[in-house]
Amino acid sequence: MNIYLASGTYDFLVKKYAAKIDQQSLIAMQVLGSDSALLVHETLSSSIFAAPRKYETAGSNGVFSGKRFAVMNHIPVTDEHKPLFEQNMKRSLEQMGQQISAYRLLRPVKGDTYIILSLWAERRDFIVWKQKHQNPDSPITGDPTNGGILQHTMFNGKAYLLELTIAEKGAV
Repeated sequence: MNIYLASGTYDFLVKKYAAKIDQQSLIAMQVLGSDSALLVHETLSSSIFAAPRKYETAGSNGVFSGKRFAVMNHIPVTDEHKPLFEQNMKRSLEQMGQQISAYRLLRPVKGDTYIILSLWAERRDFIVWKQKHQNPDSPITGDPTNGGILQHTMFNGKAYLLELTIAEKGAV
C-alpha cells in the first residue's frame, strides 16, 4: 500500500480536492492550532496529487474512517539502520494492538524520515491513552532520538510530533 502526502493551507487543499475527500482513502487533516494542513491519500495505485511525498506502508492496523484526530511522529533514520528501526517499530506498534484506533508505519520512498501515523476517534482518546501510557519510548509520543528505545547512532536528526484534526466528511 502507498501513502501520499500533500501539504498546504487547509482552505487551499480542501477546495482543490473537495470532490475526492469523501473517498475513504483520502483524508484532510489540519495541524492543531495552525492553518497548515495535510491530505493523506492511501492507495495501491498512483497518487491524485501533482507532487506528493510518497511513503510505503511498512506496518498497519485499522481503518481511516470514523477518526477525528491524528498524531504524526516524524523520525529521521540513517539508511543502514532502517531495517532494524522498522523491526523495532513494528514490534512496538503490534504490542499496542487495540489500544490505538488505527496506525500506519510509513517508510519514506525518498529521504530518511519515517512517519508513525496514529489515528484516534477523538483527541480526548489520545490524551487519555497518553496519560495512561506515559512512556518516553513510545513510538507514538516518544522521541527515540533523545535517548529512547533505540541507539542514537540510528538517527539523522531530532524527531518531531504533529497533532492534527481530521475534517468530517461533508464538512469540508
